Parts: sequence; C-alpha cells; structure tokens
Amino acid sequence: MQTADGMVVHLVQRRVDYTPNIHTAFEVEDFEDALKAMMEAGMEIIKGPIERVDGQRAFCVYDPEVNRLEFATK
Repeated sequence: MQTADGMVVHLVQRRVDYTPNIHTAFEVEDFEDALKAMMEAGMEIIKGPIERVDGQRAFCVYDPEVNRLEFATK
C-alpha cells in the first residue's frame, strides 16, 4: 500500500518461527552504486541482492546499532 505522500506499507505473512520482520527501507536512485558503496564501507550484505515478485531489486544490511536497513529500487 502506498499513501499519497509516497510512504509505503508492506503487509507480510508472519514467519513460522515468529521472528520479527521490522526494518527501515530506503529507495535509492542507483541500486548498483548503493550496493557498491555498502560493500566498500565493509557492511555485510545480510540479504540479497534479490529481485522481488514486484520487480524491485533490494538488499539488506545491519547498521552499527544492529537495526536492519533495506535499500531498494523504486
């Protein structure tokens, strides 16, 4: 779902083991540059890069405080 101001809310099925799927996501202009920048900064890519069924490409990292961050194409 997307609001008029561009905020997106994804409804997802709860995981079998009930682990939370909480994260902050950012749309990036240049996906390859964002991925390269994270890798060059020494960030571990914990998921992806993937292409979702909606066509968006995405990858996830943990920030220094162990918050999960997602970077995706528009």
